[in-house]
Amino acid sequence: MSHRLGAVTIGQAPRVDIVPELQVFLGADVEIVEAGALDGLSSEAVARLSPEPADQVLVTRMRDGESRSRGATSSPACSSGWTTSSHRVRCSGIWRAEHADVI
Repeated sequence: MSHRLGAVTIGQAPRVDIVPELQVFLGADVEIVEAGALDGLSSEAVARLSPEPADQVLVTRMRDGESRSRGATSSPACSSGWTTSSHRVRCSGIWRAEHADVI
C-alpha cells in the first residue's frame, strides 16, 4: 500500500534541497506532494510581502534557490486558496492537502 505525504513550505515548491533526502528516509512507497505558499507569485509580488518594521521575519527559499525575506503576517495562500499540480491546498486555520494521508 502506498501513501501520500503533503509537504507545505512557506516559500516555493519544489524543495529540491530537502525532499530528496526526506524521500530516502520515507521510502519508495510514500509519494510526497509539495506545495508552497508563494507558488505562482512573481518576484514583484513576493517583494511586496517584505516584513514591516515590527513584523517577525521569515526567510523563505524560492524555486530558483534564492532566499527572500517576508513578513510573518503576510499570507497570500490564506486569502483564497491556490492550485499546484492537481492538488488543491487551502488555509483554513490549518493546512490541508486533498488526497494526502499525512500533512
